[in-house]
Amino acid sequence: MISVDRASCVTNFGVMSTKLRQSCCNFAFMKLLVKIFDAMMRVPPVVLSAVAIGGMLWLTLAPDPLPDETPGLFEGADKVAHFLMFGVISALLALDIYRLKGSRQAWLAGAVVSGALGGIVEILQYAMGAGRSGDWADWVADMSGAVAGVIVMKYVAGRRNDTLKQES
Repeated sequence: MISVDRASCVTNFGVMSTKLRQSCCNFAFMKLLVKIFDAMMRVPPVVLSAVAIGGMLWLTLAPDPLPDETPGLFEGADKVAHFLMFGVISALLALDIYRLKGSRQAWLAGAVVSGALGGIVEILQYAMGAGRSGDWADWVADMSGAVAGVIVMKYVAGRRNDTLKQES
């Protein structure tokens, strides 16, 4: 892995090797993720999770949550939406559990709770009969997103802690 500092990314971007340029892009992306993480830490615990879960419940259980003019996307776009939605929810849940309990098991709990919530939503869609249907593939996408979400959140939290240690 190449060690990159901010100054070399800013001043030498045009003449860098591809690998070094990619490291600078990763550096900039990680800085952005750390800034987002810091902003999330200023919001009281549970608020972001509650908003995300409320939005997810509306999108997944309402008979027709989006306007009819919604453009058609690629096949499987709903699975990508499930993956992303439950990835965000699991990351926020894990962060909240960690902030409230200080437990190292928060990451696992965030993924398990989010994945279980995805299963419950699919059962409710099947049982409600309001123009929705439960789908095993959706639940697999929910579970996959839940795992990916906590992995990304744990990585960003670790990078943030490394940055704080370097600054002090």
